[in-house]
Amino acid sequence: MKKSLIIIAAFVAFAACSKEVVSPVDNGDKESLTFTASTDGDLTKTTLSDLGGGNYDIVWQTTDQICITDGTNNGVYKPTTAANQSPLTKYSGSVPTGPTFYAYYPNNYYNTASGTFTLPEIRSSYSTGTFTGFPMYAQSDNTDLHFKNVCGLLELALSGASESDRFGKVILRANEYLSGPMSIVADGGAYKAEITSGSKSVTIGMQTTKKLSEGIVVYLPLPAGTYTDFTIEVYPSAAGDHYARKVANKSIVIVRSQVTPITITNIAFNVTPLSKGTGTSENPYQIESEDDIIALGEACRNGVSFTGKYLKVMNNITLTAAHKPFKLVCAEFDGNNKTITLDSGYDLSVVQSSEPYAGFISRLTGTVKNLTLDGSDISIDASESVNIKGFGTVVGFDGTVRGCHNKINVSLTSSKSVAYAESWFAFGGVVGYPSAVYDSVNDGNITITLTNATNPVSYLGGVVGYGASTVSGCINNGTVYGDGVRNTGGVAGGNISGAATQTIDRCSNTGSVTGIYKYNNASYCVGWAGGIVASAPKGTITNCSNTGAVIAQKDTYGYQGAIILAGGIVGNAASSNSNICTVTNCYNTADIIARTQYDSYTYKPFAAGISGSNGNIINCYTGGTIYTKAWNEGYDNKSYGGGIIGFLYTYSSDCYGSVSYCYIPSQTLGSAPATMRTVGWKSRYGEENSTTTTKGADTGGTRFDRSTLVTTASTTINATAYPAGTALVDLLNAYVTFVGGDLLTWKAGTGDPAYPVFN
Repeated sequence: MKKSLIIIAAFVAFAACSKEVVSPVDNGDKESLTFTASTDGDLTKTTLSDLGGGNYDIVWQTTDQICITDGTNNGVYKPTTAANQSPLTKYSGSVPTGPTFYAYYPNNYYNTASGTFTLPEIRSSYSTGTFTGFPMYAQSDNTDLHFKNVCGLLELALSGASESDRFGKVILRANEYLSGPMSIVADGGAYKAEITSGSKSVTIGMQTTKKLSEGIVVYLPLPAGTYTDFTIEVYPSAAGDHYARKVANKSIVIVRSQVTPITITNIAFNVTPLSKGTGTSENPYQIESEDDIIALGEACRNGVSFTGKYLKVMNNITLTAAHKPFKLVCAEFDGNNKTITLDSGYDLSVVQSSEPYAGFISRLTGTVKNLTLDGSDISIDASESVNIKGFGTVVGFDGTVRGCHNKINVSLTSSKSVAYAESWFAFGGVVGYPSAVYDSVNDGNITITLTNATNPVSYLGGVVGYGASTVSGCINNGTVYGDGVRNTGGVAGGNISGAATQTIDRCSNTGSVTGIYKYNNASYCVGWAGGIVASAPKGTITNCSNTGAVIAQKDTYGYQGAIILAGGIVGNAASSNSNICTVTNCYNTADIIARTQYDSYTYKPFAAGISGSNGNIINCYTGGTIYTKAWNEGYDNKSYGGGIIGFLYTYSSDCYGSVSYCYIPSQTLGSAPATMRTVGWKSRYGEENSTTTTKGADTGGTRFDRSTLVTTASTTINATAYPAGTALVDLLNAYVTFVGGDLLTWKAGTGDPAYPVFN
């Protein structure tokens, strides 16, 4: 039967269909029922065969599949002949027995498990003159099915002048749902589709690529309704050349069984995924909306580089869908002091083994600055299939970060297990593994749980995870909790032993820091936690302060237990007598705790107000309570705490550090217990040595006696609060000039006790 299809909005009326109730024949469930199926009007079938002159023959195809159900049993049926009205025979499934039959076309839109009829979010394109997937529905009390449309049809005619660019896909977005599970509701004598939850976007992929100059006609079934803020984005087929173009933003009305045409000509793709700006420092590419971030991310994941270019966020933006991390190469990404809100967290399915980093920007070449991330709590399950090595809410790996701020609580669980040589894991509240970080803040609570105890090297920090040659002016206010993590720091996780020089300056931590280390191996049985940084074996730490409690813990049996070290500023400050970190002009006023379940000859818990182990400590002071506990205390009933250093290692006659001009509570400054000492324990070749003084330990400091650097161990050291006067302030300021460098002076603090703070 030939029909004339006019390519304009044309309403095709449906005639109400009355049926005589006829009970189906009882076939004993041994043979399938045979149905006949007719369609109602011109636009109710999937394929329009062009016979020329604008005439089309509307037919069933023998490849069509229709789901017929009685609410319990479902069968898939096919037409036996290609005719407008044809019998349907069973293809697969259980035989429906009635008495009422419900039929859905196309079958792949119907979910027999849930009983829902769903318009997919991603659909195939349709070449000129044909359309597929136009959903229909029939309900009958006999085997004669009369299908009616449940949607209207949008016809997009798109073209441009380019002979080189080709269509890749089309994405439509609107204020109402365009795809998702549909309810079939009465519409006069017919039916229509309603979607109450799903997606407000739909993507049409091209089955064949055509030049813009050739044009395409795209047919899209949509539920009837009014769609405002209706946008059409056209994407090219070739990545890295030209980019998506938003070609329309309008309102449309879709009427059931009616064609609504939209024709757009002169389409030209953008030369960048961002339509505004030129990429210079004076006129950067502008990021104005969620659509811009999506377009930017897709381009970057396809290998686009912005080498030497500048990008700038122009508005506060909320991402409604899970954000997909992207690798960015640029001169500068300026957040412009705007906030990007992640409502649905991160989609880590895009993280690949060759680039195992994740964050708003997964890997950065260049600088990101002045960007704030906010949103609801994020929980990440990073199994082996998502091979993350570096994670930061803003940047996962590399690049320079300036003035960025995280406000999101993030928790991550990983079962990662790889060889030691490649097993480092870096997680930061702002950045995972950067080149350098300046003036950045974390306010989110950051939690890592590593469930596989065979991973020996891991780094967690409130601001930065691992690496970073420079960490300056950074603040952590959130709780930092590492379960199974070797290096846990309030601001930074730290560095591998002596691998690189690290400069940490003007940083502070106010949040509690907890590191629970579980790895069981003789070579990697040491775990560190620090108020500022967990491990900084080479470099400098200056002008830093910690007021958050620090806990380092080992709560499982392992290779002779473990060395667990907690420091108010740094957990570990040396890897040899030549790789030593210098800690200058720093203070801690919080409680510092180290504890283990097992105690042996050489493996014990150590805690101190400044450094858990080693380092050259100059012009620093500590307050709070130093607490160490070997839960078993089976070997010698000893655990060790020190006012400045918990564990000081020596090799031959060379120490891994020294203490100069440092101050701990004493009779002069208060009423300290007699057990308070500067260094908790000093060893040589891993053996306890309680008689040898530390080489170079005292170069003029007045607050400790060298002869008592190593004394009888004590379990608890209660640091008496300093008075509010200027005595300690004067002592500290007397050596600011002496140690040199760009150091801050001290002043009396407020509160009770009034600990000195920096000017």
